[in-house]
Amino acid sequence: SKETTATATSGARGASRLIKRAFRYHKLPVLVIAHAEPVLPDIRVEQGARLYVGDERVELSTRLKVTVAKAGIFALRLTIPEDFDIETLSCDDMSHWDEVEDDGHGVVIHFKNQALGLRTVSLGMARMGKGIEQQIQVPRVIVKDARKHTGVLEIASEAGVRLATIDRKGVSELNPRTDLHVLQPGVLGFRILRPDWNVTLKTEVISPVVKPEVLHRVDVAEGMIRGQAWIRYTIENAGSKTFRIQAPAPGVALSFSGKNIAKFFEEDTSNGVWRVDLHGKTMADWLLHVAYQISSDPKEKLVDIKPVKTLGTAAQKDIWS
Repeated sequence: SKETTATATSGARGASRLIKRAFRYHKLPVLVIAHAEPVLPDIRVEQGARLYVGDERVELSTRLKVTVAKAGIFALRLTIPEDFDIETLSCDDMSHWDEVEDDGHGVVIHFKNQALGLRTVSLGMARMGKGIEQQIQVPRVIVKDARKHTGVLEIASEAGVRLATIDRKGVSELNPRTDLHVLQPGVLGFRILRPDWNVTLKTEVISPVVKPEVLHRVDVAEGMIRGQAWIRYTIENAGSKTFRIQAPAPGVALSFSGKNIAKFFEEDTSNGVWRVDLHGKTMADWLLHVAYQISSDPKEKLVDIKPVKTLGTAAQKDIWS
């Protein structure tokens, strides 16, 4: 009837946001076949990332601005580089996250509510260094189903390592000083243009230049020679964490003290060579104290005094006290 039609039309106008199609029929029976498809989310990513390449540790920190449009999502899947461990992860409106191994090494971020609009993900990862490789495939974080992925990538290395680009796809090079406002020398910058980007780097390792200056002090007592040496290392070009010292004579035990010492031991007993390892590389000036004792014949009128020597360094400067 006309009244029924008017009521239905009025109701349809009031619920226009829910009703997608309307049909008029003239007689019964009525048959309508409908097909519905889900609206897929439109995911777009803007990334800011920094990669640090070191001999003992490689670090990747990234900040992802993820914009979700058209339809909401309850979880976000990220593919992360192999061998990297997640150290920090935070995200807006996050319930929890899980590491997964299906379809590659990754992490799934679960949201408290259906996510629509902007969500920011901050992710910090690292892996233990395997030495400086001759070529490095820059690790990247991939957001699953992202239609657009842009951003900025900054790459830095420890002192003594030079980086050069040998292959790049889906990125353009930036000037770190003018575009990224980074004054640190040796930093590379890239603008990410698409999701399937990749960068391959070539490395050149510069050996450190170590210049030692040694202050010797020897106290001669009856039947005993007590020696000390203060070694000031000046380290240039690159860091160093291993130092070798030769005792005045084979069989003489040396004791060491200094900042950041991890361990020391006699490496070559036949030549009296000792090795000192630090917890991490050091640069600029580093001071090492060496002490030893040597038995002597009290009947001998002449005492032969030999110096503590540094090995694998530039010419040693000696001062005696």
